[in-house]
Amino acid sequence: MRMPGARNTRLALIALVVVLLLLPVSKLEFFETIEGKTLDLRFRLLSDTARASRDIVIVAVDGESMDRLDYLTWPWPRQIYTGCLDLIFGMGAKIVAFDILFDLPSVYGSVFDEELGAVAASGTTVFAMALHKRPGREVPGMAALDRVGGDLSGLDSAWTSTSPQPSIAEGAALLGNTYVRPDPDGVYRRMNLMTRTPVGPVPSFPLAVAILALGGPDSIRLEPDRLWLNGRWLPLDGSYELLIGYHGPTYTYEYVAIADLVDALSLRAQG
Repeated sequence: MRMPGARNTRLALIALVVVLLLLPVSKLEFFETIEGKTLDLRFRLLSDTARASRDIVIVAVDGESMDRLDYLTWPWPRQIYTGCLDLIFGMGAKIVAFDILFDLPSVYGSVFDEELGAVAASGTTVFAMALHKRPGREVPGMAALDRVGGDLSGLDSAWTSTSPQPSIAEGAALLGNTYVRPDPDGVYRRMNLMTRTPVGPVPSFPLAVAILALGGPDSIRLEPDRLWLNGRWLPLDGSYELLIGYHGPTYTYEYVAIADLVDALSLRAQG
């Protein structure tokens, strides 16, 4: 007959082994979290909103715009974005980046997708896409960067994408992957720069904008701890990720409600 004491002893030993196995992981996550919190504190104490570029303007699809444009059904007609893009280019914008996935066709007809792509091609436009490791749509060949040197062996990989409609994507200067991995405590402090795909390395959404802002996708070299981009080295964290240097809280950069642009379009149409 098996004694209860022996069974309890065996369970206690199993529990102890599990705790010992998990201890290194727990300690690692604990110290990563502490490091992240101290980094947050340093950014709060040392960030300088005056260093934020005044050349960057964020057009926000925000709650205010939703309320003011409540006569529009969601998703908004593609003509809204086409008109706003044309207006922004007319105001002198050098690069416009849409952090919106135009993956579904316009419910009003493909002609409106084609119009958005055509206006995008009239300037320098970046459209967002999302890369995945699950079955889905192929990654469009135009999303990959050419002539990227360095050690890309440790990059994250993806096989499929949620990408813009082809007639929209054709108007893009570059496409950028929007996926960003948070730290263990759920805070976004780092940004992956590229992802390997069957068609080649695809830049992150912010990197695609930076490449165009610096003159185009030439002279790119990526290593785990640094990125060579158009004549300058950028330090990375050893895992192909760039530490995000926040210049300040929300609204550090100039914000414009997209409803203001829609109002401007209405005035332009009247006269």
